[in-house]
Amino acid sequence: MKQSTSIFHLSLTTIILGILSQPANAQTFPSVASVENLIQQPLPLSEWTNNSHSADALKQSNFTSAQIPPSEEEEEEEEEEEETASDIELLVTGESDNPIQQRLDAPNQVIIIDRQEIERFNDGTAGDVLRRLPGVVITGPFDENRDVRLRGFGTGFTQILIDGQQLPDNRDDRQVQVNRIPASAIERIEIIRTPTAGQNSQGVAGTINIVLKQPNRPIGVLDAGVSFLEDRQILGNLNLLYGQRQGDFSYQISAGVITRGTEKFKDRQITDANGVITEIDIEDETKNFVDYSFAPRFRWQLSPKDVLRVEPLLFLTNTTRSTERNINSTNFFGNGRLQRLREREQLLQESFRDLTWRMSGVWEHEFNPNAQMNLGLLFQKLEYTQDKTETITIIDQNFENNPANTPRPIGSPNTNTSNEIRNTNEQELLATLGFNFLLGENHRLSAGFEGSFRDRDSNRVDLQNADSVDVKANYELSEQLFSFYLQDEITLSPNHLLTAGLRLENITSNATSSDGVNISNSNTELNPSLSYRYRVTPNTNFRLGVARTISRPAFNSLIPFINTRRGDIGQPDELGNPELQPETAWGVDAGVERTFGNNTGVIGLNGFIRFIDNLIETQITQDPNTNRFRQQPINIGYGKAYGVELDVKSSMAFIGIPNLNLSSNFSLLGSQIQDSFTGESRPFNEQPNYVMNLGFDYGIPEWNMTFGVNYNFTPQIEFEQLAGTNTQRRITRSISSLNAFVAFQLQENLNLRFYGRNIGGINSDRINTTFDQQNNFSNQLVDLQSAPAIYGFNFSWNF
Repeated sequence: MKQSTSIFHLSLTTIILGILSQPANAQTFPSVASVENLIQQPLPLSEWTNNSHSADALKQSNFTSAQIPPSEEEEEEEEEEEETASDIELLVTGESDNPIQQRLDAPNQVIIIDRQEIERFNDGTAGDVLRRLPGVVITGPFDENRDVRLRGFGTGFTQILIDGQQLPDNRDDRQVQVNRIPASAIERIEIIRTPTAGQNSQGVAGTINIVLKQPNRPIGVLDAGVSFLEDRQILGNLNLLYGQRQGDFSYQISAGVITRGTEKFKDRQITDANGVITEIDIEDETKNFVDYSFAPRFRWQLSPKDVLRVEPLLFLTNTTRSTERNINSTNFFGNGRLQRLREREQLLQESFRDLTWRMSGVWEHEFNPNAQMNLGLLFQKLEYTQDKTETITIIDQNFENNPANTPRPIGSPNTNTSNEIRNTNEQELLATLGFNFLLGENHRLSAGFEGSFRDRDSNRVDLQNADSVDVKANYELSEQLFSFYLQDEITLSPNHLLTAGLRLENITSNATSSDGVNISNSNTELNPSLSYRYRVTPNTNFRLGVARTISRPAFNSLIPFINTRRGDIGQPDELGNPELQPETAWGVDAGVERTFGNNTGVIGLNGFIRFIDNLIETQITQDPNTNRFRQQPINIGYGKAYGVELDVKSSMAFIGIPNLNLSSNFSLLGSQIQDSFTGESRPFNEQPNYVMNLGFDYGIPEWNMTFGVNYNFTPQIEFEQLAGTNTQRRITRSISSLNAFVAFQLQENLNLRFYGRNIGGINSDRINTTFDQQNNFSNQLVDLQSAPAIYGFNFSWNF
């Protein structure tokens, strides 16, 4: 392993040195003066950026003015330029700004992934795409790419936005499940490392803004594909993108249906202190998903100074899950003779319906070339239903009163069936008002207000036992969030840009538990942000960013409930904590980025640190009065996280291979928590020491073919935590995945792509070892999980 790591570091160093040694082509980049003039000169409404959800828009307000679509003559000129710009471009639809130039010109630190990169591996969901991006760690079900953790922080520290706004989700931890967002609907993904005042402050680790496709030009694309899960059914996808313009009105229809599937095999074993296996647990799980998406976009140029945009959105996922689980557990006498054998068979059938829809409208008005206004109104709703039927059959063989040589009786099967239904509903009304002013040649001032009204209710019912109430899952919660921000983008000199801002957020919540207990809380936070960009050369930036961010507690953590369970270490009682404080952080990012090759390549090196107060973690303690174990989220104290991130996207023309493109990243991560409860210092739970992606693609113009490979690797993770008086040491083995594609341009408007995901299968192994108060070995759980690869092909027709 050390040898392979050294080879990787040597190869990476060679590539970096080769890239940095390339001469900058001054003719291919705008001069520093011309770039700054674009910022300083007043822009009429017709020349503003055509995408209001970009990183540049986030720095000003949530809504900025849109550009008038290009004329037919301009489109023809652009198409001619695109045809001569490269030998082969596969599955690229419509027009897109250069993401590398956008990154270079942004006032704050942001990485932008464009549509071409998103479509390269024919990913099914946003989670499949995000897994390859810098600093991204995926958790949750290991083969679903569902939960995103930037820089290895906990899920609550990463903010996920859709078109610059949060999306409701059935998860109580405020985390969006990104495997519900189809990759076919995405125009661009932005990883925002340093926030601006115009952005919601909930992004301690960073923010991922997923920008959906916009009506930039007339377009027609039909995608259809088939995929195969090893030894399982055939899956498929069908997506349509169609847009037109008629005078001052333009529209785009994006719609799709995708069927997905996962299959997992789990093998768990528990070993006692004597090395005897006391439990064997075998589980087979099958999941089937059907995703529907509908995202039309409408735009009216009402007058030379007024634009109206209407943007509905709908995501619907229907899921079925089937699980068969067999557990054999044993107990022994002190002399080693078998005392009891229990056979347990568990059959689980679940169905899920997850519907999220949104309706938003924006009015953009230009008072004069130096003053603009954006007024937005958004309503969105979540409707989630889970129907769970579980049948458990238990057979006990009890040998306690039988001599060793006498027949051992078999107990009668005991079968129990339960049926639970869970519903979660959430609705939110959001109003935004933003202003942008050009004050002289050196100041761009932004100010705005946002008001959000959220209502959420959750309930779980056991149909077999109407008196049984899951107090943790039954609650009502309302939140009102009001935000004010002020930001000034200051051009200090042609090479120096400073963006300073303040954001004030006040949130008031009202939580009601299942037994009617009601608690209200209010919290106000003032979050400053400062981003500095120094244009060292026309293609090199030095950046420094400082910002204060927050992470609010999970919804159900704030509910005043007590859920009584067995009260032992295996099933401790559960408690809410209405007194939880939000986690707050001061963060610093500093980095260098350099573009090259006519803005076709970029290399970035960034260091970060976060100082976090009021960290929240769930801990198991033992009540000294009742001796019962209880589990509760608490603010455990202070922590910090830090790391270094490297990302490279480059043509290998400088080593004589112009058709070879490299796209790789490496993030070195670390953290330290000062636990106020134990006084110990330890890393974040489940944060890897590093995460990396190595990828390339190679084009063969003579064959109209491109192929590529990406390798994702997360190393072994080890951490310890207290469980009452015991200590649990957890090890998650390294996880790697290999993706590949081969694409052909069959005709000018027809492309074919073959792909494979998780080639060779994917494995996730966990070992949980428990030690008693004297640090003596108590027991060990070994959990082995595996999932098969997915292979498929896809046609894309441009019409």
